[in-house]
Amino acid sequence: MSPAVGMLTVNALTASNYVLMPLQAEFLPFKGVQRFVRNVHLIKKQLNKKLEILGIILTKYDEHKSMHRQIRTQLQELYPGWVLEASIRSNISLAKAQEQSKEIFTFDHNANGAKDYHALATEIKERL
Repeated sequence: MSPAVGMLTVNALTASNYVLMPLQAEFLPFKGVQRFVRNVHLIKKQLNKKLEILGIILTKYDEHKSMHRQIRTQLQELYPGWVLEASIRSNISLAKAQEQSKEIFTFDHNANGAKDYHALATEIKERL
């Protein structure tokens, strides 16, 4: 197991049935997800046979950036079926809602961030 995985993470994964992995569509997080997946498989094998990866959620995603599209494609090739269709786009309303200590649906239910999280919740429900 990677030393970067702390006891809190190990305990959380041991007590969980599913893992959702939020991931910025950038190079370093992409490399990190590969290590994390290995750790999840180790925890499943040694501590929690019920643990399943439910999906990878791309965050701060911008479909106009070629790197973001490339990362999505690479993830889909490496982990078929794991990359959720719903992604959380870069959105100033999410930052403003956080600044005001509000969740996005209260802050601005019409913002792209609210729409993205609604689509994400719907997709997660379908996978469960």
